[in-house]
Amino acid sequence: TNQQNMRDMIKKGRQAIGENSGTSILNSDQVVKIRTMFATRRYTKDELARRFGVTDVNIGHIIRGKSWKHLLKRGR
Repeated sequence: TNQQNMRDMIKKGRQAIGENSGTSILNSDQVVKIRTMFATRRYTKDELARRFGVTDVNIGHIIRGKSWKHLLKRGR
């Protein structure tokens, strides 16, 4: 079934993640920069969203590790 195929794809690490996804606006370097800039407490989510051309919701997901979590696993 499709569900089995999707589970198999994820298990084998064949899904498109991060900038390899066709819908990605950001790249890995930008995501790392967003996390670093936010950690300084000098930038708000709104400021980062405007600067990088995404929504404040996207920035929140990046900061909390809800999206781009594969970078967290590699220590980035």
